[in-house]
Amino acid sequence: MNKPNSPLLIAIFIFTLISSAFTQTAFSQPTQLLDPLTTPKFVNQLAQLPPVYVPTNVTDGSGKLIRQEYIVKVSEFTQQILPTATASGAPTGFGPTKVWGYEGEAKNALTGENLGVLGSTPGSTFEQNCSADEGKSMCYCFKRWLIG
Repeated sequence: MNKPNSPLLIAIFIFTLISSAFTQTAFSQPTQLLDPLTTPKFVNQLAQLPPVYVPTNVTDGSGKLIRQEYIVKVSEFTQQILPTATASGAPTGFGPTKVWGYEGEAKNALTGENLGVLGSTPGSTFEQNCSADEGKSMCYCFKRWLIG
């Protein structure tokens, strides 16, 4: 009968114990709870329409639009979610919040101005601009979601 290599098992056990203690310390953050009764509500006005994702137009050999492709990435970023001031104008002290949201090439919905790569939650909207000849031709919309 083979005798187990006990010094090796002890070393593996100690290494696992120490590494899990460091991992828990590195990833733990103090929890700061917000009081829902003191957080100002309905203070921020929606300044404009949500941005619109910019598609890549795919055409056939004659230049006819076949489909529009959107590439949207799901990512983590910071965004100002909570109000920065109360209704009377007093600062709240709330900074940007770390969130998961949608990121992609976007434009202003009203002016068409390119906004570059924009991350927001909730995400931008999609706009499909296919010119159909009285419903006889079709244009497809393809959305590619990337997680990262």
